[in-house]
Amino acid sequence: MAPKRDERFVDRVFVTRRGTPKLVPCAVLFVDLLGVREMNRSPKARDHLIALERAVTGMYRDYLRPESPWPASFFSDTLVLASPVMPYSDEESSIGGLVLQAAWLQLNLIAEGFFVRGGLSLGKFHIRDGLIFGPALADAAELEHDVAVHPRIVLSRETEASQRRDLRFYGQPEQSPQNAMLLCDSDGWTFINYLGLLFDEPDDPRPALEAHRDQVTSRLVEHRGNKRVWEKYRWVAEYHNEVVRQRLPSEPALLVGAAAMTWQFGAFA
Repeated sequence: MAPKRDERFVDRVFVTRRGTPKLVPCAVLFVDLLGVREMNRSPKARDHLIALERAVTGMYRDYLRPESPWPASFFSDTLVLASPVMPYSDEESSIGGLVLQAAWLQLNLIAEGFFVRGGLSLGKFHIRDGLIFGPALADAAELEHDVAVHPRIVLSRETEASQRRDLRFYGQPEQSPQNAMLLCDSDGWTFINYLGLLFDEPDDPRPALEAHRDQVTSRLVEHRGNKRVWEKYRWVAEYHNEVVRQRLPSEPALLVGAAAMTWQFGAFA
């Protein structure tokens, strides 16, 4: 049966012909914007609201278009984004497309001062008219809450395995999109290498790396008195410096400085 002319993408995908909701195989992204809860109580709450609106709604409105292939839901400080595995596609491409969207989302949010933590899972999911449900949602939320820890978006084991299976189609796996967009952390989890995007664009990556360096340094200074939070941005600084050393080894000025990354001690008397 051909879809109605004004039928939405979510109605074609997440509803049966009888009009009942259904679960669909999807790659699902669950991200939490860090620090928003504290911003709600800040004396500068109005300024934070304006920055949040500017950071989120531009991309979010694109996701809300009737024909957007990435259905989304945004509430409080949380964004959920889905990439359905369609009959004419495969899970590897659905995951890869969502990885790319997540990387752009991170870059755009960080440019406005909002770091994120999240999870990307694969499984059954439903999203339509504000209702989100399914095991893939639970898995992605669990990754964000229990695994990510730092400002990073981690892939579930199943999602990572799917991306590794796709490497068999590349004669040189190191030249694959996955190798450019994903990194492995020392704790054994794979996460999205959002800074890798900067090296696939025609523009010079240095200005964006400088801005990222300055955002991270500012957070390290700001949270110097709260070691739990400071350690999260210390991780981002290590990630930033690793990317710079790998891709621009002759540009030490782009590194986050050692002074900002070193815990400070004081004399007892």
